Amino acid sequence: METRRVALEIEHDRRAAHEKHGDNSIESVPGDNIARWLPILGEEFGEVCESLTYDKDPGPLRAELVDVATVAVAWIAALDRQAVTS
Repeated sequence: METRRVALEIEHDRRAAHEKHGDNSIESVPGDNIARWLPILGEEFGEVCESLTYDKDPGPLRAELVDVATVAVAWIAALDRQAVTS
């Protein structure tokens, strides 16, 4: 099923981003820190919108959507971790 393949891609991207950013990774941001999460998600969504403008190549659309999903899943996971610890 396609959903499983995409979920594996999102998991891979989360791990790669965490390794790349280390201590600055969003994986360590508490889920209720909306001031930190929302701008990150907004930036990724903005990149989706930019790829759809009339003078841009829509080629990176899928990759940008995966980035949005990756941030959204990371935020959900952070909320879930926080719920378990509180």
